[in-house]
Amino acid sequence: MRRFLLASACSAAMMGVAQADEGKAEVSPPAANFQLTYTGEVWSVLSGGIDRDLVYLDDLDLQLSLDLERLTGWKGAQAFVYAFYTTDNSLGELTGDLNGISNIETGADGLRLYEAWVDQAFAGGKGSIRAGLYDLNSEFDAGEVRALFITPGHGIGTDYS
Repeated sequence: MRRFLLASACSAAMMGVAQADEGKAEVSPPAANFQLTYTGEVWSVLSGGIDRDLVYLDDLDLQLSLDLERLTGWKGAQAFVYAFYTTDNSLGELTGDLNGISNIETGADGLRLYEAWVDQAFAGGKGSIRAGLYDLNSEFDAGEVRALFITPGHGIGTDYS
């Protein structure tokens, strides 16, 4: 299996520069940040399974983060949109597995909205309310060890799913 990753970067034109106490320029986070990430995987079934073949899985992630306070003056507000595109290539059809092998395999071609929310901070940043479509395991069922694995079984816990 090979994994290809094209990481993203925000445009320097979108970044603000603030003056620090020591006279050094300090880069502040951008008011708008767009990220594009492409992941490609090449898999081959060498033994077992239903069929011997080679399959290419890919995933294109698009993320947009907005600091609404800096962009529109809406104090304490931020917004986030996350969509991804996958092709209908399937490794599961070759292997016959029940649990999945790659966490980017969907078996369906198309663009999907994964997250879209607005967050409003209150009480001087001590609390916030988030409304919209939200990924549960990004905060409530996140496990650092799970990030080391690529199989779907290491995603959200079975107690939630």
